Amino acid sequence: MDDSACLIATAAHGTELAPQVQALCGDGDGTLLATGSGSAFMSAFSAAYYSFSPHVADLEREYPAFRQAAAAAIAPMLHALHVEALADPSSEESVVLHGIAALLLVMGLYVGLPRPERPSPPEPCAGAGLRQSAHAAAIPNISRPLP
Repeated sequence: MDDSACLIATAAHGTELAPQVQALCGDGDGTLLATGSGSAFMSAFSAAYYSFSPHVADLEREYPAFRQAAAAAIAPMLHALHVEALADPSSEESVVLHGIAALLLVMGLYVGLPRPERPSPPEPCAGAGLRQSAHAAAIPNISRPLP
């Protein structure tokens, strides 16, 4: 693997030999590049990626907390690779459909899937405040100094 092939993941994981870097930056079994649409996607992705990745990698090397955040941000892409690996490399349609599924998975993991709203806590009973006040009055205030 070329040392400059995957700048962000290499800086995040400390070495190009890290399994995460190998998984992200190699094409694994060549499934993606085996089709015209996969090759076109990788060309467009690479052009965009290399426009900003040197700067991000420099920040990772300079700030350890940023490096940890980058490593966490890369994690969803590793999950998406499992979906893409299921594609039939001889079928353009299979590669495209699995690529779309992987993209949706990554988007869901990054953006977050909609969560159901939590129910509001129940309203207290009308007489509950009075009982609490009477109970609170019976407890001596220990924050005052004793005479």
